[in-house]
Amino acid sequence: MAGFWFWFFTCCALISTFVSSDFDFPAQNVTGDELDLPVGRFSLVVVPVNRTLKVFVPLSPSISVLVVQAHATDAVLTASLTEDFSQGNVYQGASVGMVLKPAVLSQVTSWYLRADRATQALVAALSYSAEAPVPGGCNLEFNLETDPNLHIAFKDVVELEFAPANIGWPWFVAEPPCDVGTGAGTRWRLEYDLFCWVLPTSFKNSVEWYQFARMAMPGSTLRFGSKVTTLPSTSLPRVLITTAPRLSIIFALVVHDPLTRTSASYVPILVPGCTTCGDGVLVILLCVSIGTLGLILCFLGHYLYRVETFLSAFAVTASLTTVLIIRFTEFTDYAALAMGLGAAMLAGCIALLVWWRFGSVLLCSLILSLLLGAQVALIIFATPIGNLAVFKSDFNFWMCFVSVVLLGPLLSLPCLKLSAVVACSVIGAEMVVLAIAWFVPCALPYLLIIVPRRAAHPSTALAINSLPLQPYDLLFMALWLLLAMSGTVIQCQLLCDRPPFPPCPYDHWREERERRRDDLLNPRHHRQARRSCPQPGGCGERTPLLLAH
Repeated sequence: MAGFWFWFFTCCALISTFVSSDFDFPAQNVTGDELDLPVGRFSLVVVPVNRTLKVFVPLSPSISVLVVQAHATDAVLTASLTEDFSQGNVYQGASVGMVLKPAVLSQVTSWYLRADRATQALVAALSYSAEAPVPGGCNLEFNLETDPNLHIAFKDVVELEFAPANIGWPWFVAEPPCDVGTGAGTRWRLEYDLFCWVLPTSFKNSVEWYQFARMAMPGSTLRFGSKVTTLPSTSLPRVLITTAPRLSIIFALVVHDPLTRTSASYVPILVPGCTTCGDGVLVILLCVSIGTLGLILCFLGHYLYRVETFLSAFAVTASLTTVLIIRFTEFTDYAALAMGLGAAMLAGCIALLVWWRFGSVLLCSLILSLLLGAQVALIIFATPIGNLAVFKSDFNFWMCFVSVVLLGPLLSLPCLKLSAVVACSVIGAEMVVLAIAWFVPCALPYLLIIVPRRAAHPSTALAINSLPLQPYDLLFMALWLLLAMSGTVIQCQLLCDRPPFPPCPYDHWREERERRRDDLLNPRHHRQARRSCPQPGGCGERTPLLLAH
């Protein structure tokens, strides 16, 4: 019975944290062109098409600044401070926000909203006291005089910009200047925290509304959001962020005033995920091929030494060639990948020919150990370690990366066979996991390409890894570990009665040729061959002379 009540109250607590008490259901159908919006509550309203909605917000003496906002998923919203939507008073987008400053002795204020199509929109008005900072209060770049919005640009990574905040002030006094001095009484004491929240795999609008409500208020953002980075006022109001195309992520920015111990939130913004990105026929065939080869390499890699040699040279050449072509040419990513695969096929064949002729196992072992070291380095820099400021320098980053990669050959020298088996199992398991994870909304494939992307696009060196691990990521990491361990055990069982490395094929072929030549000149062999002659009349005119004696 005690267990029942434990789980009952646990579920109630989870539901209470998920459903905000400041969220109104269901969506309100607006009658007329006016809407009364209470302060501090999120309301879901139906915005009509080609009509301007005037939103009224009540005021109280404790309110110094109002941040009003609206969010939609399938329409473009336009918010304005004036009814005529004049230049300098308008902001447009899927998530829009404005800062309203109460007039003297006014009991209500208003703003205007319209959409390019009939849609549901989440609207809210959040109030802040005179001690709280004002988001976007020191805007010098964007159109609005006070801009609390986050501006997103999509390049090699996501570029997020915002207008600096100003310190709070009472509504009946003049606004403090932004760039007159840098002392403790100016905006330079403010700090900014960037948070993100990944939406569920197949979310509906109601789920998204809940998350916007969470990420719009400072307290709930600090509680539920995943912190990406902290920015002082002295840094540029711009952040480069790595994202996963298949994940829908909400970004929220909270500004803190350490002197008054107050906070305020910018208007959160959604970076939508693409559920069909990279699902072409060629991509599917490539992933199937990678997964199949990964299974073979994981469980039979060192047992099939020719496959191991070919795939190790193939992987190194494909990676390096593709990165170099993207870095130094104007070819598209797909063209660079195609040329990289062609060069990798040639490199794999050359590696097989070199092993067949010279029988050198050090070359294949060196490549495998380098691949294993590179894999360890990729995992290390996919963690928060890669976000450290010291690694934003290319020299520091690549020196540490190369050092970790070179640890692979150094540690594998005492036991070449075991290191080759482990490398085949780990790399083969990774190929299988990535081939499957590419079609699933998770962050793991994109975490492992952070370093190759930095090598191909140097502008991403300052980007921050903002991808928190998802349930699918944990599942794939467990699968990766299970496959690697199983592959190591199976290969060790298959190789327990065999030499560590196969002999040189060329030496074996030469020995066989010498043996056949010796047998041809050995009289005993000739007598045996003569006794086994199928002709009943003995040797004829077509019998070789050596067999006639």
